[in-house]
Amino acid sequence: MEKAPPANLDWAKDVPCRNITIHGFCKYEGQGCSFNHDRGTSKPKADAPSTPTSATVGSINGALDDLEIDSRQTKSAGDKKKFNPAASSVFMPTGSAALPKPSANKFSALSPKLSNIPSFVPSVGQDGDHEQSSTNLKQFNVMESSTFQPTSATPFGGPSPTLQNPYLHHDTPVPPPQINPYTAPPESLNPYAGMGGSAGQDFMYPPHPQSAFPLQYHLYAPTPPPHLQIPLKGNQQNAETLFIPNKLREALLHKNEATLKTLGPSNLPNVVGVYYDLVPLDTALEKTTRSYNHTSSIYKAFSNTNGRAYALRRIEGVKISKDKSLSTIHQWIKLKNSNIGQVVDAFTSRSFGDNSLIVVYDYYPDSKTLYENHFRSNISKPEPITTEDLWTYMCQISAAIAAAHSKNLPVRSLSLQKVILTSKNRIRLSDCGVLDILNYESELTPDQTKDLMAQDITMFGKLIFQLASIRLPAEMRARPEIQLVQHLDQTDDFKTALNYLLDSTNAGRSIFEFQKLICTRLFKELDKEQLSADYYEAQLTREIENARLFRLVSKINFIIDRAEYEHNPMWQQSGSRYPVKLFHEFVFHQVDEKGKPVLDLSHVLRTLNKLDAGIDEKILLVSKDEQSCLIVSYKEIKDLIEKSFRDLTKD
Repeated sequence: MEKAPPANLDWAKDVPCRNITIHGFCKYEGQGCSFNHDRGTSKPKADAPSTPTSATVGSINGALDDLEIDSRQTKSAGDKKKFNPAASSVFMPTGSAALPKPSANKFSALSPKLSNIPSFVPSVGQDGDHEQSSTNLKQFNVMESSTFQPTSATPFGGPSPTLQNPYLHHDTPVPPPQINPYTAPPESLNPYAGMGGSAGQDFMYPPHPQSAFPLQYHLYAPTPPPHLQIPLKGNQQNAETLFIPNKLREALLHKNEATLKTLGPSNLPNVVGVYYDLVPLDTALEKTTRSYNHTSSIYKAFSNTNGRAYALRRIEGVKISKDKSLSTIHQWIKLKNSNIGQVVDAFTSRSFGDNSLIVVYDYYPDSKTLYENHFRSNISKPEPITTEDLWTYMCQISAAIAAAHSKNLPVRSLSLQKVILTSKNRIRLSDCGVLDILNYESELTPDQTKDLMAQDITMFGKLIFQLASIRLPAEMRARPEIQLVQHLDQTDDFKTALNYLLDSTNAGRSIFEFQKLICTRLFKELDKEQLSADYYEAQLTREIENARLFRLVSKINFIIDRAEYEHNPMWQQSGSRYPVKLFHEFVFHQVDEKGKPVLDLSHVLRTLNKLDAGIDEKILLVSKDEQSCLIVSYKEIKDLIEKSFRDLTKD
């Protein structure tokens, strides 16, 4: 079989390669890709014919207000001049220098009344003398004029690159800029804060549809203000007591909402490894290299493997010289601790256009760093720190450090920006294992590991001191921390524990000895955690059978108002299944004496619970026309529903 002759791809040499536009590079450049890989501004073809019209001239030079369409513009394309930017840097429409002056008698031969018609003046024209010749008009210079480049904020605070837009000089008005939540005042770095809204939208893409209002959680009773709350007796309930507490429900819904948020069209890669649908989590608009001496950022993404959400820490411009450096993350993956953000994976990627190190962690939605929660907040005032909070943080961080040190793993990264608050008084260490990869040279010796562990204890002490010294005068903070411990408004046992952490001269310091020092507080924190577990278990116990009523309503809706039963005598007014239809109207179609609908949730829950139990209590069912009345029990209705549903499954 003869091979097909090679295709003539000369037409593609002036077409910009889409890989350059989308990814910034083309991996097939020089290996068969026939498109143009010039990363500069793409130039138009030199042999493209120029077809100027009055609309084009008016969009390029606003001063040409009175130009009229000449008969010369109807010439064929072969008689027109060609636009060649290489030969001339000044773009002049064909025949613009010899355009005739507006003449009132141009069409006088057609009608004697046309001379009285005033000349047309565009409404967008500029004020001034419209009779001036075109030679005095300001010429448009393609090479000197600056091209309008629309920008949109990126998660890193800089302008995002935009695509070449052929309509930038068209008369169509530019749409107003979209609201961008990333242009808010910068906050501190937040590794796991749930971010919403759309960012980094390109000019050529439509805005991503999003609701401008928070979600409305229907069928839940809002908590009344304190002066309207009515005390209930032991045998009384209201709509609020039928569900989980409002604060707990709203907290869980906010976390779920933060997990499911997505980002509109942006310049982020679609897929990084096995992770897709990236959403930036950084709330700071400016890039920083404070933590790792490399620019870093963090994203939320979903895994193609199991569909769960994860947090991706990206370190930009990292050159991993030894593959063994990535193997150090395996020890962190094996480490399981409730106060350490679980490490999932680490790999390198070029999806962002550079050599990036990606470290994957479990995602904790709607979280804040300790710095955000207690030092800076754009939404509300920072939460004050009590002595109980300090003890809680001290006990939980010490438990995390002890778990890492027991595996000979120094934490290294320990600061207010690297400790996250995932829920009320529930903290975790984040970004563990990153410095192990970045600073890897060879296997750590026992002495090096011991020194790094001692540095962890010192950083731990400085973190607790920063939280405890918020109220100290600014002029006192220039002194060493260990000298200021006595000036803190805290208890003596707290000062003793803090002095132990900050005393770098103590060569025998260890996190395990420190836990012995605060063992009394550790048992108190353990008691608080057990009480919290009992509370959540009680709430789960209340919701364990919450699907019963849903199953019952589903059965009722499966069997009523079916088209195949429309002419079935069993479902007519004299049929045996007619009470089921009347009961459905009794539960959901209640009206008052004026005929207005009654939306009584307690009535629905009460009747459905009685139906599910199948009690012998009898009720009166009345049809809409009030011509049929039936007295039946809940048990009889339940039997009819079960029998009808079995017949439906048989069919």
